Amino acid sequence: MKSLLFFLSSNATLPFKEQETTMLVKRTQHAIGQGGFHVAEIQVDRSKFRYIYDCGARNTKGLVEIIETWPSTDKAFDWLVISSFDSDHLNCASELLDEGFTFKAVILPHLLNADLFKYIFLRYITDDLEIDELTRVTKVFRRIIAGDFGRVLPGEDRDGITEAMDGDGLVSTKDLALDSVGHISKRSYKVKNADWMLRFYSVEVEAKDAIDKIFNAPDLTALKTTILEIGESLVKKVSEDKMQVLLDEVLTELKREVKMPATRTSAKKPAAQKKKTVKDILNAACKTPEDGKGIIHDYNSASLCLYSGPVPEPYAHRDDSFICYRTCNDQRKTRTLANRNGRAVGWMGVGDITFKNSASTLGFIRYYFAELALTGTRMLPHHGAQSNYDPDLAQFRLFTSTIPDGSLWVAAADPKAGGYRHPDGAIVAECALSGTFHLVSADPTTTLQEVIG
Repeated sequence: MKSLLFFLSSNATLPFKEQETTMLVKRTQHAIGQGGFHVAEIQVDRSKFRYIYDCGARNTKGLVEIIETWPSTDKAFDWLVISSFDSDHLNCASELLDEGFTFKAVILPHLLNADLFKYIFLRYITDDLEIDELTRVTKVFRRIIAGDFGRVLPGEDRDGITEAMDGDGLVSTKDLALDSVGHISKRSYKVKNADWMLRFYSVEVEAKDAIDKIFNAPDLTALKTTILEIGESLVKKVSEDKMQVLLDEVLTELKREVKMPATRTSAKKPAAQKKKTVKDILNAACKTPEDGKGIIHDYNSASLCLYSGPVPEPYAHRDDSFICYRTCNDQRKTRTLANRNGRAVGWMGVGDITFKNSASTLGFIRYYFAELALTGTRMLPHHGAQSNYDPDLAQFRLFTSTIPDGSLWVAAADPKAGGYRHPDGAIVAECALSGTFHLVSADPTTTLQEVIG
C-alpha cells in the first residue's frame, strides 16, 4: 500500500504527499467522561465512509459542547451505531440531529418492539434514572422510530440490510461472498478496493421472559400497566405530551407505599406491620437467588460490539502492511501511545459486554478469533469496571490473552464521578501486563486520535 497516515491535529505535518494516499482511516475517541463518542472515517481515494459509535455520557455537558461546536461542513455520516440502550451510550443522540448531523442508517443492539421497550424502561427505573433523563432517552427512541436517523437496523427484514449499507458504494457485503464459509456473517461489511472491514457481534436479550418473571408480584399491577403502555406507545408513536404523562405516572407509582403482611418479632410483642414502596418491591422482584442481581442486571451481556480493521486471513484479497499514528491533545502522553506497524491496527468497541463465565467469553472469542489478532486498539467493556468479570478476573485474563503484544487498552470513563471505580485499579493493572492503558476522561487533553494507512 502506498499510503501512510497523518495526524488530525491542526499543526501536524504530512510525512508524505497527500495525493499519494490510497486509503486513510481516521478515528477519534472524544473525551466526555463515562460514556462514549467514537468518530471514524474510512477514505479510499475520493470515497468516504463515516460512522459514530455511541453518543452518550453520564454527564452530558462536555459531549453536548462537542456536538454544538462541530464544524458545520462536517456533519454528514453513514452510520450511527448504538452499542447499548443504557442512557450513557445514547442520551445525546437527539443533539446530533438538533445540530444538523445526518445519517443514512442507525444500527442498534436489538430489534425494536414493545417487549424490548418495556424491558429497557424497567432497567432505567431500577437504575434510578430521574425524570429528565427518562425524557431525554425517550426522545431518542421516538426519533429512531420516526426514521430521523435514517433506516433502522436491524429491522424486520434482517436479510435485506446489504442494500441499505452500500452508502456511497464504499461499504458492501457483496465483495465478500463468504456466507457459505460461515466466518463472515450477514453483519460483516467489506470496504471496497481496500484491505478493511467492519464486523458486528451481539447477543439478543430475552426481554419478554424477563418481563413475565418480574411482574408476578401482585403489588406491581399498576406499575406493569403503565410500563406496558409506554412500550406500546413508543411503537405506536404517541404524542410527546402523552409520553411525558406516562413517565410521570411511573415515577409517582414507584414512590407509592404498600402495607406488607405483619410479622411478629417476639412472643410478647405484637405483630409489626411494615411498609415498602413499589420501588422496593420491584427491586426485589428483579433479583434472582443465583446471583442476587438478576434479570435486569444481565442486560450488559447484550452489548453490540464492532471490529473495524484489516480483513483477516484467509479472506484478505491483499496483504497490506499498515502504520498507525497515535496522539492525544496532551503532548505529555504521546510517548506512551506508541505507533504501530504491521497489520494489528484494528479497533474494537465492546459497549458494556460482560465476561463472567467461560461460555460468554469463549463465545465472543470464537466469533472474533481472526479479528482479535488484528486489533491494536481495544475499548475496555463498561468503562473499565471490574464487575463485568468473575471475582478473580480469570475471564478478563482470557479476554486479554487474545490481543497482540503492545496493544492499547482504552477506558472511556471519569474516575472522579459517582464512585463507580471506572476504571477499576485491578483492571488497569491487568492491562499493563498485556499492553498500554490509556484513560479517555472528561479532560479534553485525553482525547485519543489515531490515523492508519
